[in-house]
Amino acid sequence: SDPFVYVAVGTAGVSVVKLLDAPSASGPAAQLVTTLALPAARDATEVVLAGDILYVGTQQGTVEVLDLSKPDAPTHAASVTVGAAVTGLAVSGFVLYGATPSGIAVLSLADPKNPTTPAGATSVIGLPGIAARELTVYGAHLFVAAGAGGVIDVDIAVPAAPVNLGNLAATLAPGQPINANDVSVSRLPGQTWIMVADATGDLWGLKLDGKQTVRE
Repeated sequence: SDPFVYVAVGTAGVSVVKLLDAPSASGPAAQLVTTLALPAARDATEVVLAGDILYVGTQQGTVEVLDLSKPDAPTHAASVTVGAAVTGLAVSGFVLYGATPSGIAVLSLADPKNPTTPAGATSVIGLPGIAARELTVYGAHLFVAAGAGGVIDVDIAVPAAPVNLGNLAATLAPGQPINANDVSVSRLPGQTWIMVADATGDLWGLKLDGKQTVRE
């Protein structure tokens, strides 16, 4: 929420940082405004911004909802239990996705301040069995960094019933043991890549569309 950014700071909760200017020798580029502790002293692990709402994942397996009506002074609005530590969050439309060691949590944001299990779903963990570390949304797909399980492609066309389409790493980098810690999508002119941070420190680029540039 310009000019503020929000940082998960573990046991301390969530910090609000105000961006002041470009970094220079003449003064700081940012300043700490405040740090908000979470209910029951929960540990903040991840944040994602959606309009004037901040969703905060915790080590204790909850998603905390912070109201940013006053961007420099967030207030706590609600807590939702997902059952396992939240290691990643992503918002697509009115749906919140969470990475957990138990699988992918899916929450409806029909009421943004009160996330709920989507209509038609039987559990908040919409896709169990994936030890998810991070995730990112691209169109109707959710790409999940799943450690030694690689990068899982999930069809989220129906949010209440996500479908595991398999390990993209096995297809796009056959024979390469990718231990995925983080994942993002990078769009270049004419090409789309999945960028994967490996637990070994390597960075993998998996090309989604198979297109080649004139230099390839």
